[in-house]
Amino acid sequence: MSDPVPSSEPRPKLHSLAGAEAPEGLAADLDAVGALPQSARDGLWTLLEQNLGPTVDDSVEAEVDRFCAQHGVSQEALVPVVRGCRRLFRLAAGSDLAVELVAEDLKALCGAASETTRVLLACYAKALPLIRTQNIVALMTEFGAVLDDVRIRLDYVPATRHDGSKVVPIALMSLRYREGDERKHLAVQAPLELLVQLKRMCDAILT
Repeated sequence: MSDPVPSSEPRPKLHSLAGAEAPEGLAADLDAVGALPQSARDGLWTLLEQNLGPTVDDSVEAEVDRFCAQHGVSQEALVPVVRGCRRLFRLAAGSDLAVELVAEDLKALCGAASETTRVLLACYAKALPLIRTQNIVALMTEFGAVLDDVRIRLDYVPATRHDGSKVVPIALMSLRYREGDERKHLAVQAPLELLVQLKRMCDAILT
């Protein structure tokens, strides 16, 4: 069987691509949303959310399998949708493109009154802050070390060998961080008073 002949119709120019023409096949990938059952369209964001990161790991494949089983959809029906959304959303969000401009792109690709346009625009509105956050965090390593994980264990050191009931609480803190492409580890000790101060600082920031 010969390969399909590419369409001769002009492809729309997209804000998401800084005015460049839509890639071949993008409109078809997005239009595949219309073939999904209503329940799958309604729950599409739960699947897309797992597929918009810089990389896709095995846990994402497990989520796809779960989604297929839940909504009675084949992977063949979902792959174009996920591929098209990932492609468009990451490009648009990478430029911090407003929802209104992506709406124009989707209308050009899928039609102004299309159910696909409505579903995907709602998903992009959620994807924009998510992808922007991912991109900002990814850039943090360019400006210094980035803390990845903190673990704390509390030890009690006897104040005197003459009385075991008198102890001094000491926090042992394990800090795992990235510096450039290297992953590093630092273990530090801190008095309990410093943890109390740290908690106050965190509470002030997070409230």
